[in-house]
Amino acid sequence: MQLNKPVILDAAQAILQEYGLADLTMRRLATSLSVAPGALYWHFPNKQALLGGVAQVMMEQVPSVTAGVTGAAGAANAAGVAGAEEYCAALLTAITSVRDGAEIMVAALASETMDRDVVAELAHLCEGGHHQAQALVRFVLGSAWDLQTRQTVRERLNPAEEADPAGDADDSTDRHEVLAGVRAIVAGWSS
Repeated sequence: MQLNKPVILDAAQAILQEYGLADLTMRRLATSLSVAPGALYWHFPNKQALLGGVAQVMMEQVPSVTAGVTGAAGAANAAGVAGAEEYCAALLTAITSVRDGAEIMVAALASETMDRDVVAELAHLCEGGHHQAQALVRFVLGSAWDLQTRQTVRERLNPAEEADPAGDADDSTDRHEVLAGVRAIVAGWSS
């Protein structure tokens, strides 16, 4: 097997899904790939860069936005409002698709280790521009972190339980509540 970024990121995501972020170390990742830890540093200089790569893979689920999508950046129109809500929904889905995804995304955004600027992209869809986009991203990240923390607590308190249909209903309700919050932020900024 040839060691490259996609192979490393796939292995990192497998460790994340199985064990979580606390157990994703460069040594564990190297062991899972049957390589020396130093081989990973050729592709990712540190764990922060690796987390940026994982976040970048998560962001592949979120359609990219450019300034020309809704006209001028910050233009107030129905397409921009709907676009901002859709973008936030896709961002929430992407983040919650990976165990500890919110923590990974926060780390990647803070260290600027992703190729995409989530706030700048979303600002193109928001009447309030950068400030509204920043508020929306922080709301989605915080909400996703809350959802994932509660999910982890449920799993740890009830490790023997298999998939709980009531838990799925809770997740659906939580998602709707987060998206209602997004709509409130978008609407509140417009008034």
